[in-house]
Amino acid sequence: MFRELHILDTVIAAAIFVVAIILSLGTIYVSRKLKHRSAKHTLAKTFSKTIDRLARAIISLFLIDGLLLSVMSLTTIGSALHSTLARACSVIAVLVLTYIILRNIGTLFTWRLAHMQERTHKHINTGAALFFKRIIQILICAISLIWILTLLGIAIGPLLASLGIGGLAVALALQPTLENFFAGMQIVSDNVVHVGDFVEINDQLRGYVVDVGWRSTKIRTPANNIIVAPNSSLASSQLVNYNQPNHAVNVNVRCGVSYENNLDQIKQIALNVASEIEKRMDEAVKNFEPRVAFDEFGESNVMLFVVLQAKDRLAAINLRSELVMRLHQRFREENIKINYPLRLTHHK
Repeated sequence: MFRELHILDTVIAAAIFVVAIILSLGTIYVSRKLKHRSAKHTLAKTFSKTIDRLARAIISLFLIDGLLLSVMSLTTIGSALHSTLARACSVIAVLVLTYIILRNIGTLFTWRLAHMQERTHKHINTGAALFFKRIIQILICAISLIWILTLLGIAIGPLLASLGIGGLAVALALQPTLENFFAGMQIVSDNVVHVGDFVEINDQLRGYVVDVGWRSTKIRTPANNIIVAPNSSLASSQLVNYNQPNHAVNVNVRCGVSYENNLDQIKQIALNVASEIEKRMDEAVKNFEPRVAFDEFGESNVMLFVVLQAKDRLAAINLRSELVMRLHQRFREENIKINYPLRLTHHK
């Protein structure tokens, strides 16, 4: 396979590899310059990682393909080896290009989302963006695989035909996984939940959505535990999203007052308390009009409810607590009577 090496072939091969080394050193120099210029940008850390990944991939491409090209330049190698090395160069180039795209597509999505949120001042569905990013990554891997098989001279048509029956068996075996995958697409496309939303599933499970993946959705409970719910069960469940249509949450405090009290007076007192809390607390929605109404004749009290609106669910906790405390204080100051249930026991 190898004949006698000539001095000129050796010099050309060495020159090609030296050029590859020079290009690698130039890549290092350019990457450092770009990192220095991007240090003033708000996304400097993200750009720095992207530049490092690009530089490493390009340097690897220059060195490996440079070595292979230097060997290919030798006239003494056989045609079979020359053809094999040429295919290896092409495959390595495709692999490096695929690596660059896959590693940096996440950075591109992150930068684009941050830019859109800064420009529009609107909430962007990050869960949907991440989900579609994964789909794009799968498509890129599939295209890269087909490209590599073509470079290696493997016919795609007969290979796909031979995999038809096996693919059907695999699809049947992966039916639950595929069901969860398409359910996840449905959840994302229907804009059901976003990452960070507080949801309730079937009146049992409550928590914050952490991630919507291919197979499952991760939910962090108030106890700071992670629950992994399959997308198929989530899509078929009764789901309450407390962050839609917006983050504001109504705070409804219900209590009872004695039949002996003046209901008009009580209503005015409750409205005054609610209005004072709304003006004083940052957690309250300022343009919401407090409401007080009587809704039921109880066994020992007339039942009423007071409604305020909080900016979000966490704010609702503080707002509810403050409303209960202030109502209790004012009712005591105004001598508002509240009947407490009594239980009489007879001793034999």
